[in-house]
Amino acid sequence: MPKKLIIIGAGIAGLSAGCYGQINGYDTEIYEMHSIPGGLCTSWHRKGYVFDGCIHWLMGVRPGTSFYKYWQEIGALEGMRFLHHNLHLQIEDREGHSIALGADIDELEKNLIALSPEDAESIKKLTEGARKLKTMKMPMDKPQDMYSLLDIFGMLRAMGPLMKDMVKLNAISIGEFASQLKSPFLREAIMGIMPTEYPLMIYAMVLATYSNQDAGWPMGGSLAFARAIEKSYLKKGGKIRYNTRVESIIVEDNKAVGVKLENGEIKRADFVLSAADGHTTIYKMLGGRYKNEAIDKLYAETLLAPTSVQVSLGVDCDLSKEPIAVSVKLEKPLKIGNVENKYFNFRHYGYDPGMAPQGKSAVTSVLYSDYDYWAELYKDQEAYKAEKQKIADAFI
Repeated sequence: MPKKLIIIGAGIAGLSAGCYGQINGYDTEIYEMHSIPGGLCTSWHRKGYVFDGCIHWLMGVRPGTSFYKYWQEIGALEGMRFLHHNLHLQIEDREGHSIALGADIDELEKNLIALSPEDAESIKKLTEGARKLKTMKMPMDKPQDMYSLLDIFGMLRAMGPLMKDMVKLNAISIGEFASQLKSPFLREAIMGIMPTEYPLMIYAMVLATYSNQDAGWPMGGSLAFARAIEKSYLKKGGKIRYNTRVESIIVEDNKAVGVKLENGEIKRADFVLSAADGHTTIYKMLGGRYKNEAIDKLYAETLLAPTSVQVSLGVDCDLSKEPIAVSVKLEKPLKIGNVENKYFNFRHYGYDPGMAPQGKSAVTSVLYSDYDYWAELYKDQEAYKAEKQKIADAFI
């Protein structure tokens, strides 16, 4: 009789774990508090429009890349089509300057230097790093905490030629890199690409991935991609219980042997795997019994990802011939909480006919804010709704 595996959460991690559990002979069941799969990998259907909340591009969709075989194994690519963009962002200021950040690294370097010849040295630092990262194959055959000394030496040997460049790119933030640029427009443009505290390595990786045509848009959006994995999991014999929240994990002799559901049901298993977020798993489902000083410190001191606000609109015009994403400098910065947004980043989905009715467009924008501001505002629901409406009006 196959051993029973309970999985908490039907996000991409939980669905993937379920697929591998079924492949390896386990009887798996996923408990998901939402009514749909995907977790953060999701889209929203509103009045004929689809507003996406996750994937701008997905790595591992090109055969031969590190991640491709894993997507294949869990069935994520079955029935999915992926579109590769030649442009990932166009940045414009209010003086008529414009720059297109494309997938061709050579062309990008040429255009950036033409825009700001005095910054050629810094520009080449970025583009040369991206070219080298194009050749990198991440060793992904097992989790790093299971690496033996032999595995570590193998990884270092494979990545050795790139290590020096990776260290350099990782040692400087996007904000620090931008501050070295002499062109005011280019400086502001680079700072508007992504959060300035991110290491430059992340943007170099984006350029490399686009250039390798390994950054594909899943036609139909993020939820469609999650649904593809869900379909594969169910086809393999797995089971999912939606609208079912796990209240706690049952532990006996320091082994997780089941879960207690919010409705009081007890479900037992040989193993329990939590694909819910770490904080909820450690502090709520396990009641903090297995935390230690290092874990407390991790959650207390780790740099958080920037808090963001997404605005989504259905627009009565066809934007399919326009650049897919444009960052426009505002005449006056929009302050949300304690964070100023100098640019609005617009993204449309006109390249995917499934995202909007014919002749119309789905448009989104992600703006930055701070979590404490929203947490406090949420206590007053009227003020909370009014602030969201104010942001939407500014976006419109």
